Amino acid sequence: MDAYFERTLSPWDHEAGALIAEVAGALVTGVPGARVTHRFLFAAHPDLVRMLAPVLTDLGAVPLSDEGPPR
Repeated sequence: MDAYFERTLSPWDHEAGALIAEVAGALVTGVPGARVTHRFLFAAHPDLVRMLAPVLTDLGAVPLSDEGPPR
């Protein structure tokens, strides 16, 4: 798998998945430019994160903020 994103994970799912992905060399991030939260998880090779984050935003997969619902 080259990249994966998920919204609204339980905090324990986020932590376990993030740890596995990071050990495998993935960059785990949240909403571009914001802190990582359990509302949005994006894990991929660092080069793919830079390429795919704008695509996810354009497609409405990224919540506008940590407070409100996704677009």
